Amino acid sequence: MVNSQKKGVTPKKVAGLNQDLLGRVDLSTLPKFLSFKASMEHSVLTLKYVLLVVVILWGVQFSVDKFHDLEMARQYRMKEFLLAPSDINGITPVKPQVVPDSYVDDVTTTYLSLLGNVNPVNVQSNYAILSRYMTDQLKIQFHAEIEEWVETVKHENISEILKVISKKIVVSEGGFYKVEVSAKRDRYTGGQYLGQTREKIEMTLQIVPPSEKRRWYLQINSLSRGDK
Repeated sequence: MVNSQKKGVTPKKVAGLNQDLLGRVDLSTLPKFLSFKASMEHSVLTLKYVLLVVVILWGVQFSVDKFHDLEMARQYRMKEFLLAPSDINGITPVKPQVVPDSYVDDVTTTYLSLLGNVNPVNVQSNYAILSRYMTDQLKIQFHAEIEEWVETVKHENISEILKVISKKIVVSEGGFYKVEVSAKRDRYTGGQYLGQTREKIEMTLQIVPPSEKRRWYLQINSLSRGDK
């Protein structure tokens, strides 16, 4: 084995511990210090885990509450269309959050206006809006019947104004309403008055669930219009 003398290298002296400094340090407290430091680190780590769990639980609770609020709002809207008959002059709510008694009358007034008050500018849009509230079968039939009339209104510059004389709403079971209207129709062409016609309009309406595409919750199941 070759030592430092054989290599011709002068060995370096290893510095020893400072006896004065070592005398002033109480090594008996070192285990307590290490134990205290480990305890502190463990407490901090535990606190972090607790905070993480609290945040997760709060997020879950918030999501559940939000879902519950949305579900309650959806169910609330679904109850708005529930009505029951009272007599031929009105309707009676049977549950909270129902539409007012004048609802059916407002709906029929709107439908009649879309049907009878037309001119070259609004005839197509009026009929398109009205058809949104029809059953699929009635909608196809309605568009087939009015196609020629719409072109006539546009080309001959025809305007019609519908004035309701009387209106009767008969309520039946199952959320159905039969509307019978007596009206008079004034017709103009190019600003020239052509005369007045008496007519009878009948509609069968049915309460349906709310829809984003529909302002009213009464569907038109049947519609007829003719001279009286």
